Amino acid sequence: DYERLFAQLQSEGKSVDAVVYVSTGEDDYGHIHTLLQGLHSLTKRPSQLLLVGIAQTALSGCAQESWIGYARSLSMSLARVSCRVLLLSEPEAVITEELGHRGSSVVRYRAGERSVPSVRHVDEAQVSQGEAVSIEAGETYLITGGLGGLGQLFAHYLASQAKVNLILTGRRAIEQAEPLLAQLRAKGS
Repeated sequence: DYERLFAQLQSEGKSVDAVVYVSTGEDDYGHIHTLLQGLHSLTKRPSQLLLVGIAQTALSGCAQESWIGYARSLSMSLARVSCRVLLLSEPEAVITEELGHRGSSVVRYRAGERSVPSVRHVDEAQVSQGEAVSIEAGETYLITGGLGGLGQLFAHYLASQAKVNLILTGRRAIEQAEPLLAQLRAKGS
């Protein structure tokens, strides 16, 4: 129980400078939520929250990539706490090194190579003139309403362009998604 742990530390006059959450691979959002409840009980919050994901499978990698939006929201709601995501393709001894970085809120290591996301400008004139925006293998797309009519169209389109990671969210039961997921998997997504 994080609340009790943090309360005990506070009663002993100790503070938490940084929190590193390493994925358990199971119910990460539940564990992160419990951790956040504990953080909210602190009078002096840590300066950093680092969510570390080590992708065991493509599915766990997609789930961990969804933390990016979560961390961005947390940065707005947890004043003066830097919330960051560190995505690893394999366990690496870079966590302590990343605690020293203050730059990007998302960092990925693949085969020892550090990379951070960047935004690239697409000129509206290029798009209207028919120049395609590239969809590359390995990219991840979150489709809200992914089981609705338009969501399914987008999912099929993206999967037909490249072997991409798709995260489909919606209000429908997971059982209703099985036929769609089977089709997308058959396309390599």
